[in-house]
Amino acid sequence: MTTGTLCLVRLLPLLDVLESPVRQPVREVVPGGADFAERERTAQQEDEQALTSREGDPTAITRRAEQLALAGGAMTAELAELATALGWRPAGPCGLRCTWPACAPSAEGCVRHRAFQPQQTLAARLRRKLGAESRPWYLMSVDLASDDDEPFEFVTEIGADGYESRKVAQYMDGRLVCVDREHRTRDGVTLSSERVPSWTEFEANNDLHAEEASTEFFESRWQQGLTGSIR
Repeated sequence: MTTGTLCLVRLLPLLDVLESPVRQPVREVVPGGADFAERERTAQQEDEQALTSREGDPTAITRRAEQLALAGGAMTAELAELATALGWRPAGPCGLRCTWPACAPSAEGCVRHRAFQPQQTLAARLRRKLGAESRPWYLMSVDLASDDDEPFEFVTEIGADGYESRKVAQYMDGRLVCVDREHRTRDGVTLSSERVPSWTEFEANNDLHAEEASTEFFESRWQQGLTGSIR
């Protein structure tokens, strides 16, 4: 059986659901279902407007947070209708009692459980502005302008205080160098003493590729760094 035939066989059950005469088109079941991308763009614009107007209007952030809460409830309802329209059947650890996407990810191994919770999303930044506690987070950055004899990739643990606490640098030849607050400089790599720039500054730097990493990824790289090279 060829790969193309195998893929088609796997798609047949879904095609049966979509073509069934008892099913309604998704656009009819979920009004506006085709314009999720446009709605997301509009929502991001409203988020940015709230951030830029907060100095002149301190309540702008609070109002936007309330709007997001209401929108989140409406989106959950739409997702539930969409799941029904597509013939979705529960497959989470709760079995037939699973009510995704309306449930909470409380069960261990739940399909909605996220071990990696980014700290630099707009929603997370808004929560901190409203008083949520800051937590450590992890940054993977690639210096696109580095010289051949300089490290080009850094995986960094950033403390709740906004300063680097541990960092692993990688060279082009595979060497890894670890630094932390007890050993701030090693083999030409230094733990910065300055506060980590904002995420907006990272995104605006054309010589740098940056993305948030998980705790597990950092700890794995840190252990590799202690050996001196990628295994």
